[in-house]
Amino acid sequence: MTESENVQPLLSVNYRLTLIPVYGQFQNCRYHSGASPCANAGVYYLGTSYDTSEFAVNSVATWWADTGQFRYPNARKLCILADSGGSNGCRPRAWKYFLQHNLVNPFQIIVQVNHYPTGTSKWNPVDHRVHSEVSKNWAGVPLVDMETILNCIRSTTTASGLTVTAQLDEKVYQKGIRITDEQMAQLNIEHNKKYPKWNYTIKPQTKSRIIVPQMTN
Repeated sequence: MTESENVQPLLSVNYRLTLIPVYGQFQNCRYHSGASPCANAGVYYLGTSYDTSEFAVNSVATWWADTGQFRYPNARKLCILADSGGSNGCRPRAWKYFLQHNLVNPFQIIVQVNHYPTGTSKWNPVDHRVHSEVSKNWAGVPLVDMETILNCIRSTTTASGLTVTAQLDEKVYQKGIRITDEQMAQLNIEHNKKYPKWNYTIKPQTKSRIIVPQMTN
């Protein structure tokens, strides 16, 4: 099943932290970006809060709600290609937890996640098909505010017709969310037999199984 069949759309996601000069100082700007290779399209979600797994998942969920489910109306499964580190890495429990509760359950869609092994993220399509073009587009432009950044990203295109959208996520994400062993055990997750750490599938679960995560002291 491939994206062209509108059955398993593929979204390549990545995370970057960049330092933006603001009147001689530096302001942290975190963003998650994605690429839908067969559609020749990219998307950025920028935020000034903490980079968390919830932010990463909400970026994917927003893309699916706004674009993915309409571009692929017959899709039953979403395949996500992600790096092995960072907030959307293979180790954070919160990444899997929020995938279950913020994406899989609300949209009743199966999500297959495949992580790139350490040192191989350069093969992620979002790097060489989207990031590279955005970097060229804002080269030499003083990134003095968020609006400038958004405009540079949105105006990125190529001769082959690449389109890139961008929006600001103003939610304040909290650090320190602890996912317990009990919460992990209740996820409807199935790890692949080959390289289970990097490859797994999350399926919808019933609402009665949902447990709200607790903040650490």
